[in-house]
This record gives sequence, C-alpha cells and structure tokens, in this order.
Amino acid sequence: FPVTIGDTLRSGGRRTYTFPKTFYPNNLGEYKMIAYSSHIRDSIRDNDTQIVKFYVGVKQDVGVTTVYDPTNNMQYEYKTDALMPVATISNIGYDNIPSFITRCVIYKGTKAVYNESQSLSLPKFQSKILFWKTYKFQDTRSHRVVFTTEYAKDAFRRNDTIVRSVYVFKLVDVGVDSIKSPDNKQFYLLNKPITPKYFFFNDGAI
Repeated sequence: FPVTIGDTLRSGGRRTYTFPKTFYPNNLGEYKMIAYSSHIRDSIRDNDTQIVKFYVGVKQDVGVTTVYDPTNNMQYEYKTDALMPVATISNIGYDNIPSFITRCVIYKGTKAVYNESQSLSLPKFQSKILFWKTYKFQDTRSHRVVFTTEYAKDAFRRNDTIVRSVYVFKLVDVGVDSIKSPDNKQFYLLNKPITPKYFFFNDGAI
C-alpha cells in the first residue's frame, strides 16, 4: 500500500495529512505502517520516519494456519507408508485463549478411520506447531485429512478448518479372486475334459 503526497510547509509549520487512498486489509494478523518524509536537502534524517504496528482480527479467534504434512494430493503406499499429521495452530485474536481443542480426522469416503485430538492454550497472537499420532493406511484409494480447531466462542469460523486430499496405492499386488471352473457344486464325468477358469486381478500401481 504505497501512497505519496507532495506538499509545501513553511518554516515551523505543522500539519496533519489524511491520505486520499483507503487501505483494506485482506488478511488477519499483524501489520506495520511506515510514514516518512523526504526532502533532497534534509540535513537531519533521524526524525524522518515513524512506524506503528497494528492488528486486524477479532477478540477470540483460533484456527489452523498451516498444514505441513500431508501436502495436498500426496501419495502413500498401502500398509507401508505412515502419515504423521503436522500443522500450525494459531491464536489470531486479541484475547488469550485458556483452552480449546485441535483435531485431525482422516476420512475414507464418509467413514472416519482416524480421529485424534489435543487440548491447547495459546496467548494472543501466538502459534504452535502440533504433531498428531502416526497413522498407517489400512485401505487404498482417496482419503481426506481434515484439521480443525474447536472453540465455542470463536468469532471467525472460516479459518478453523484445512482439508488435504491424499491417495493410497498398492505398488505391486496381483492375485486370484475366485475360481470359476471347476465348480465344486457340479459332478464331472471320468475322462471328460475340464477347462480351468479363474478370476485374476491387479490392484497395484504397476
């Protein structure tokens, strides 16, 4: 948000400037505004700059700000790879939050196959990196990993959840699903031909 105003000021003069352009913050958190004067013949530079920090947010607001593991669309090998969920949880509000819940849930379709929570307290504007219990995938295909914060008085819910999609595959997995012929429910004649038939599958990635 750079804005410049050019003007003249008499010796000993004082003036308040209101900038013609309005600033609209689009993220929560800490901001810093720097106001400075500039003149090519200014002989004293140490009084040319003023800095103010200000915060954009609400009084009570916790949320998930960063997910480190898993990354979106990450792939895992079935019954071999393990996931240790890792995320940054932040108190973005102006109040200290003495107790709230952080949760990680892994879904296969609509079924929750993993659900771990931790209790946390955070001072205002502070964050903490959390590690959840390791999970070894017990099923294949797409999964959703959902990170949430749960605080009853939270004033801004849009930053409470981050979702990551992952895919679990079998690297090499071939096998026989069923035998179609001979059929154990039938009787076969002596010296008559029988053609073996079975259902074969490849559930692997290659």
